[in-house]
Amino acid sequence: MRPTCLLIVVLSSSPACTGPVDPPRAEAAATKEAASRAGSAAPIEAEATRPVKDLPVTPVPPPVVAGPGPVPQPVAEPVLEPLPELVPPTSGEAPPPASDAGLPAAPTVPAATEPATVPVQAVAPARTTVVWREVARPGEAVTFEPLIRGVLGRSAGGYHDEDDSGALVLRPEIEAPAAPVLGIWPDNAWFIETRVKIEKGDRSMTELRQLRLMRLRGKRRWVPQAYNGEQRFEDDGERFQIGGTGGLIVESRGSLTRLADNAVDPVMGLDIGGELVAFFETKSGRVYPVRSKDGALHVQRDCADLECVATEAIRLPLGTQWSFTQPVTRQQHSISSVAEARIGEGVQAHLLHYEAGGWKLESLTAAPTGLWPTKDGGLWAMVGEQLLHRDPNGGWREVVLPAGATSVSAAMRGDSSELWIAANIADRTVVFGTAAAAQSSPPAPGMPG
Repeated sequence: MRPTCLLIVVLSSSPACTGPVDPPRAEAAATKEAASRAGSAAPIEAEATRPVKDLPVTPVPPPVVAGPGPVPQPVAEPVLEPLPELVPPTSGEAPPPASDAGLPAAPTVPAATEPATVPVQAVAPARTTVVWREVARPGEAVTFEPLIRGVLGRSAGGYHDEDDSGALVLRPEIEAPAAPVLGIWPDNAWFIETRVKIEKGDRSMTELRQLRLMRLRGKRRWVPQAYNGEQRFEDDGERFQIGGTGGLIVESRGSLTRLADNAVDPVMGLDIGGELVAFFETKSGRVYPVRSKDGALHVQRDCADLECVATEAIRLPLGTQWSFTQPVTRQQHSISSVAEARIGEGVQAHLLHYEAGGWKLESLTAAPTGLWPTKDGGLWAMVGEQLLHRDPNGGWREVVLPAGATSVSAAMRGDSSELWIAANIADRTVVFGTAAAAQSSPPAPGMPG
């Protein structure tokens, strides 16, 4: 008997004509084909399911009934040793995260803390006496210029300075400067000359402020120094500072330019960013910036990497309205500067220091009119009629002036060996000197207090 082919349509119309014939399936197919030819409307039945062979049945074992026997003892829980109490470290570092042996420690999130600020301490000097020696009695009133170092006295007859023998003498050959003298006399002395120029327009006039940077040459002549190729230039908000390594530094829009013989411009390291408000150059050439960022002022020493910046940048207290004047270097890496904070309608005077131990602020009753560093790292300051001395360890003394002294001005000798003062005594100028290291000066018995 010839095998019968059955056309099955399952998602596709491919013919299926292979394989042996299954009699039940062939019989069902023949019945459906006959019904189709006869025009029957009966529905096509689903293909019969092939019988499934009997599966072996696995007998279920009867439940086990527990008989008499030993009662199982409960397992004892392990005794846990108490964890040691975590005591916060005193070094300021975060404590190490606790973890099980052999397992990595979970990361810890440092607790939020207030940003560190420069500490402030009031100056409380101890009153002390020193030995004053009389230097000179000029024939006219003399006032010392507040230079960093070197003696220059101004009088109606001209300028006085120190000769080779250490005497104060009149120097009529010195040209009178048109503004206060800055720096070190006579090697690095400068003044800023200002001129106002009027430009007439069609309907108005404009005032232009022009500047010239004048440097002493030959110990008597003031010579203009070129800045950006010009000897006279319009004031564009530049700021000026005597360089710690010499010359005059001009700051303009965050850029520093040094004017000096064979000048090399200062190089600033990495810092916290923001607007440059002030800077200080040390004797070693390092630059310490003051920057305004995120509503605060930050001071820091020079840094070569970002880790140093994160560690060294510290905020100034009392807001952002600070001004800095009269910066001086002390030894190689330390600096001091007058720092005034404007609070409301008033001004609070301070000294800002960077020295061993970091940044410090010291509050004063008024802003000093002069600062004079000493070789040993000390500092002299004139505050009103008070003459103050700060020793290398930070101790302050109020130095008792000679009897009857008023209208006092001061100057540090060029070799930093003595501090000189010019004082009015009985309507006459008298110049006195005392050892620059006041902490080593023996007390002077009988000096009036």
